[in-house]
Parts: sequence; structure tokens; C-alpha cells
Amino acid sequence: MKTKKDKTKDTPAVNAGEMTIITALDMYNDGLESFREKTQKEKWVVAIEGYWREGMYHNGYISYYIQEYAPGSWAMKTVSRNTMLDDVTEEDVEEGRLNDDQAQALWDRTLEEAQNDRCDDIVAVALGVAEGMPIKEVAEKLYAAAMRAECPHVREVNGGLMMS
Repeated sequence: MKTKKDKTKDTPAVNAGEMTIITALDMYNDGLESFREKTQKEKWVVAIEGYWREGMYHNGYISYYIQEYAPGSWAMKTVSRNTMLDDVTEEDVEEGRLNDDQAQALWDRTLEEAQNDRCDDIVAVALGVAEGMPIKEVAEKLYAAAMRAECPHVREVNGGLMMS
């Protein structure tokens, strides 16, 4: 596949035949967020989800969702969360039974706020997708492009249409 610069600043576009896939260079790039307004909140479908890990302090649970927001136009988003506080209770917090990592994850928030904190980003968009291309195939292409853009790789898969 050939890589070329898209008009969106710092966003590479990968042309896969007639289809063009645009990805953010990193999870914090707002370049693709303009596509969010074209999507419908209730129409996202889980492509793949599970645990990711890039190091001792850089890990969590991530879900990749896909949606066709217009004919031939698809978006992929991630929703990720820190799993450091999954088994922590209010009693643990009140009695100071947190390790350093849990205390850092809780920093200046209530336990409920910290446990419910999510990062939600549009990470890839496909334009010019052939009519009738199966959703699983579109999901695989967008996920592969997101991996090339250094998005977190699901290491322990728990679900999604890419499992079958």
C-alpha cells in the first residue's frame, strides 16, 4: 500500500485500491474528530475489544467500534479505560489500601469518577468503500490501519465481530 499525505494536518492517508483510509498519527490527534459529527451515537458496532498492554504503566481495556455513517464511508473509534481500579472499593480508598499505581489512577477524583473515566477517539476513516463489502472486512482494514498508526493493539481479545 502506498502512503501519501492527506490535506488534514499530520494525518496519513493510505489508498487501498479505490478505498482511502485516513488515520490519526496518534491517539491524541484531533484531526479525525470532525468525522464524529457525521456518525450516529446508537449505530456503533463492536469490531474487536479486549485488554491491551504497552508496558507496566501503559495498559487497560479497549474497544474498537465501526460504523457506516454514509454510503461507502466508514469510521472506527476506540473507547478505552484504565483497569488499575477495577477491583478497588470505597472501603479500600477510605482505609488507604491502595498501591502507588492505584493512587495515581485515582488522583484528585472520586473512585466512581476514576472507574468511569473513558477515552473516546475516532482513529480511522475509510472513504470510497465498495458497496456490499462485508462489515468484517471493512473492520479488519480499518483496524490494520489503526495498528500502523500506533493505536493500542488488542492482545487479549474478549469480543467483537472480528473474532469469527
